[in-house]
Amino acid sequence: MTDPPKQIKFSHVYEKFAKGLFGTDVVLVSLDIVQRKDMLDSFVEYDTVYIENEKQKHYPLSSKAYMVLGFDSPHIIPRRVQITRSLSREVGFTTCRSYADWKTSTYEWYLSSVGQAFRIVLEAPEGYPGRQTETESQVKS
Repeated sequence: MTDPPKQIKFSHVYEKFAKGLFGTDVVLVSLDIVQRKDMLDSFVEYDTVYIENEKQKHYPLSSKAYMVLGFDSPHIIPRRVQITRSLSREVGFTTCRSYADWKTSTYEWYLSSVGQAFRIVLEAPEGYPGRQTETESQVKS
């Protein structure tokens, strides 16, 4: 019997996600630490935009540094994502998680997870468009 995949949780449905992505498995293929000041505006736009109540919003990136995780899946057509002037990745999508020196254990956990499967989970308030319950997620897997 295999262990269930790890989870990567999101609070919103971002425009960067392929339709029907929640409840599916993706593979962590890259992990980079990037200073917020070095991120291209186009990358921040791509990585943070979501729609709520028919309005475009951006998830705030207020930390000084981020772990930029790149994920891939057979269900997603990879694209070149330019993160900084000198760093790009060809992945299905990326996500940013805050990073600080005291979070090295989190970084090490993600680093040891490169190449492993993660289940995409939406943890949004009740009634949020696109929200899935745990049962709906399990049915699709």
